[in-house]
Amino acid sequence: MTDALARIETLFHAALSLPPESRAAWLRTAEHDPTIRDTVDALLANDAADNPLRAPLLAALSADAAAPQRIGRYRLIDELGQGGMAGVWLAERDIDGRAQRVALKRLHGASTAALRRRAARERALLAALNHRGIAGLIDGGETEDGTPYFVMEYVEGEPLLRHLAERRPPQRERLRLFRQICLAIEHAHQRLILHLDLKPSNVLVRADGSTALIDFGIGRALDDSGAGEHHAERTVAFTPIYAAPELRDGRTPTTATDVYMAGLLLVEILTDGALSRRARDGATGDPFADPAIRSALDGDLSRLLARATAHAPDDRYASIAALRMDVERFLEGRMLAASRQTWWVRSGKFCRRNRWPLLGAGTAALLAVAFVLQLSAERTRARAAEKNALLAQDLQSSLLVALSPGGNPQAQARIEALLQRERRRLRDSGDARALDPAWRSIASIVAVAEIYVAIGDPEPALKSADEALRLLAEPRSTPRLHDGRDDDLLARAHAARGQALNALERYTEAAPAFARMRALREAHRREDPQALATALLLQGKAAIEWRDFALAERALAEAQTLAAAAPPQRGFPVELAIARLDAASESGDASAQGAARSAALLALADTELEAASPLWIDTWLALSRWRQFEGEAQAALADAQRARDRARQLFGERSVVTATIDNNLGTMLADLGRYREALTHFDRARATQARLSPDKVAVLASIDINRCRAQYALGDYAAAAASAEAALATLPDTHAAYRRLRSIAWSNLARARSELGQHPAALQAARRLLSDPWLRSAPALENAFGRISMFVVLLNAGALDEAQAILDQTTPVLEAQLPDAHPAFLYTARRRGLLAAARGRFDEADRAFGLALTRMDATDDDPLTRAEIRASRAHAAARLGDAARARALLLQALPVLRAETSPDARPRIEAEALLRSLSSGTGKAQPSPR
Repeated sequence: MTDALARIETLFHAALSLPPESRAAWLRTAEHDPTIRDTVDALLANDAADNPLRAPLLAALSADAAAPQRIGRYRLIDELGQGGMAGVWLAERDIDGRAQRVALKRLHGASTAALRRRAARERALLAALNHRGIAGLIDGGETEDGTPYFVMEYVEGEPLLRHLAERRPPQRERLRLFRQICLAIEHAHQRLILHLDLKPSNVLVRADGSTALIDFGIGRALDDSGAGEHHAERTVAFTPIYAAPELRDGRTPTTATDVYMAGLLLVEILTDGALSRRARDGATGDPFADPAIRSALDGDLSRLLARATAHAPDDRYASIAALRMDVERFLEGRMLAASRQTWWVRSGKFCRRNRWPLLGAGTAALLAVAFVLQLSAERTRARAAEKNALLAQDLQSSLLVALSPGGNPQAQARIEALLQRERRRLRDSGDARALDPAWRSIASIVAVAEIYVAIGDPEPALKSADEALRLLAEPRSTPRLHDGRDDDLLARAHAARGQALNALERYTEAAPAFARMRALREAHRREDPQALATALLLQGKAAIEWRDFALAERALAEAQTLAAAAPPQRGFPVELAIARLDAASESGDASAQGAARSAALLALADTELEAASPLWIDTWLALSRWRQFEGEAQAALADAQRARDRARQLFGERSVVTATIDNNLGTMLADLGRYREALTHFDRARATQARLSPDKVAVLASIDINRCRAQYALGDYAAAAASAEAALATLPDTHAAYRRLRSIAWSNLARARSELGQHPAALQAARRLLSDPWLRSAPALENAFGRISMFVVLLNAGALDEAQAILDQTTPVLEAQLPDAHPAFLYTARRRGLLAAARGRFDEADRAFGLALTRMDATDDDPLTRAEIRASRAHAAARLGDAARARALLLQALPVLRAETSPDARPRIEAEALLRSLSSGTGKAQPSPR
């Protein structure tokens, strides 16, 4: 079949879907070649009602359609629909005595090689898809006469427009339906598949309100270059009223084609099928000028639809994901990307005009262009590569948005920069292997793994790295690709693998990957010291997560030495300074050293980083963690808030990066006694992490542990115990990173049970923690904090000597490791007061509580802790016979306790009981052990 015949067939099938009176006018706009147009006109004339062949042909078609009672293993039950290319039946088959209902699609026409190829193509497309929003492929084959058929999931639902007509949902519900459809299309695009026939009849709505996209019959794979003897068979048919301009003009479809059709589908959803009504009525002109359509669209939605249905593909949304996110912004009342005309919109258009593919052969082909265009001997190959690249360029744009956390355009630009860096790396390498497609393909896969790592998506990063390593391990026919000179690619693949495994908390597997990366770089220390320095930095950062601070310090110190010997890459000194400060913060054993590192990081960041650099996020977070360790809660909070503001700008509200910062912000707010605010951040962080990274056990457990701390402080002891138990239930005892969190969770559980009066269970949990081998081997400061957290449990249970011993043993460690103004010392004073009161030494208790309040005046304010100390001092004053001072302290403490804690909070209950006793004149309330 020639291209002209394929064009005739495409136009003919498209015109058949229009009313007869509209076909001629549409054909004049859809086809410029008069010969092709006349041929299609002649074919359409045979569809006239008075054509003597029409009735017998339709009868034959009906007889053919109705004839089969069974196809293969499937019994046909009812006809679901007939189209120009296929008929669809409801069918069922027996599976272990139970009937399974399916949708069976049988192609029309005589069994030919072309028909079988078309069926195989559609089956291949469906087999690549696995999404609830897409009717999935179950089976396939050929009938006895050789006609292809395939079997799909039967969706028990109603057509989209019928659903809308019967339910009459509000606008917001309609937009949510459209959002579901977009997610299904995104799934297809990420698997290199276009639908190309997005219209209401191809969307079903289930009883639960979920949607299912059907009929990929005219879809195509994005990497289908169209080359070869059967190119004409790949010409895409289309439904005229929904067809994008490039389809009507016979140009190659891209993801932008589906974006256009999705935009018109949204118009149909919002207007109850106004476009299809116009087509039936033979209306012409701009549909957006139709009053019935205009009235259904407000200002923002009209701008959104104008961008989605722009005539030029480059003027549309970069992807279905970008369109979906603008719909979400509209639902959330935020400014749309379609409404913005800022620098990044213009930058985004530039990136789309210059984009190149990420995956597979398309990626490798486009990377080749960067070299091949420079080599006159390779110009022929360059032109072929360029042709293939054009077919994949829109996919890359879609992936940039889909991969970007929150789909933010600035994150997209960051990924574009990573791709450009990879292209420069290959262009400037001078390595002749870059001309070899096999080597270039592996390099592309490694680059994709690195990009997934950079944007925080570890699972595809791991898959890409493993695939690259598998290919590098295979013996290949080209000797130069397997002669021991693949060390750079191997090291990069192992680095990406290690980082992905670390992010997935598979620490035991990550360690060998980092070790292998380092060994490969060590072998080339002389020729590439910067690559070794980078490897050491990555290993050092990973070791901090593993709580292996000795390894972290060794690796980071050696990286520092290498960086000092040669000009480092831009940004590397800042990344190294961040890691060294984090090592000091997490190990807790080097206060003076940490202070010097903090100052060095600030100086480097101010010198090295541009104002918009994403590295500011990591810089502010590292400074925040250090200041929190130093007890500077307000300064720590300010830095964390700066980091969150920048993360929201770069990655959006719903990203792993923003969620991580929310967790950090919550801990700092808790340090300031702002527990209700802290809980808001913890809950938001947990919801985001559970949605984006449900398998990250340590991340979710750390948030539960932090929530437990806030719940405990607010007096919700049952909820605190539940949060601690939830963390313990998920944390394995397999690695130091997990054991540390288990230790904190046991501490929280013991304290919560103690406040619930479950003293035996609380003591059991406390002693389990105190004998924990991990806690015993922890750094001195972490060990001290872990042990002293059990003070209140021992005190409440009456184990006063044990409580005294812990206090005496941990205080020297705190004094040696922390600055004098650290809040830990006011808590030490408070604990001494509680212990003295429990022993009946109220003068000593009163002085200790007074010292704690004085220390509080010199530190960041924590109103709840201040109120609790005042209440404890009031108890001591009452036992010393100073009722007036006790009452004054209670009147200062109780408003805060009542506002900030639950009615079940022990400090509040005891303070109110003491005030009642003082008011009654008895003054007999017992002193609180708090």
